[in-house]
Amino acid sequence: MTQEIDNNEKKAERHLRIKEFGEGFSGYEKSLRTWFVAYGIGGLVVFLTQPWLRGKLVDDANSKWIAIFFLSGVAIQVLESILYKAITWYPYYRELENNPCDRRKYRISKWVHKNYWIDFILDLLTLMAFAIATILAYPIIMNKP
Repeated sequence: MTQEIDNNEKKAERHLRIKEFGEGFSGYEKSLRTWFVAYGIGGLVVFLTQPWLRGKLVDDANSKWIAIFFLSGVAIQVLESILYKAITWYPYYRELENNPCDRRKYRISKWVHKNYWIDFILDLLTLMAFAIATILAYPIIMNKP
């Protein structure tokens, strides 16, 4: 009986740690995604709302690429959010309805969720897109009239 109580306490402690780590991860993930989208949109907003920058951007040969890289970074984050929203829905629905739902979709969602490298690569691609856009935009910003 004492061993069973110890096992239950260990399970409860493990569940609490998992919940705390999950909440921490979720907070950092939301913060990073918000920062990425704000940076990508904000970069373009700065160019479009500052007349002297807007004129220089229009005249610059890299203007198309700057916009493409800023918007690509935002698009990657939006698509990543849609992907992770979809993969978290299947386990949620399965638990909520006590329904096995579509096994293939559940297995795929579980696989994507377990493979953090997908999330990491998409965030790395976003960071690279923003870095390229920033490097291309830097000379325009620094060459003030």
